Amino acid sequence: MFVRFPSAGPVRAMEQDSWPRRKYWDVLAERVDALFVHYEDYPSLKGYRLPDESHLSFDEAVRFTRNLTRILIRKGFDTDRYRGEEAQRQFQLSGRFAENRTQGHRNRNKSRRKNSL
Repeated sequence: MFVRFPSAGPVRAMEQDSWPRRKYWDVLAERVDALFVHYEDYPSLKGYRLPDESHLSFDEAVRFTRNLTRILIRKGFDTDRYRGEEAQRQFQLSGRFAENRTQGHRNRNKSRRKNSL
């Protein structure tokens, strides 16, 4: 599976200049027998807030993932393979990791603001 995540601004302009979609992504999609999802092809994968123009914010990543999952299911991705107890455990662990990581960033940013005053 290949997924092209969103980018914006100067980052996207640089990507388009350096690696035009028609020369790289489209050629790969034609030649490789795999599932391909490019954010530009799906309205539900566009219009997200990208704080650094190449990464989704934490809140936006959750919404993007939900929309991407719907697209993958429509395209025939085998979600049953990922429904077992182990998959659920891994999903829960990854969610806790993301929450802890986000809280760590918030605490670090509060500390930086406090120290800069």
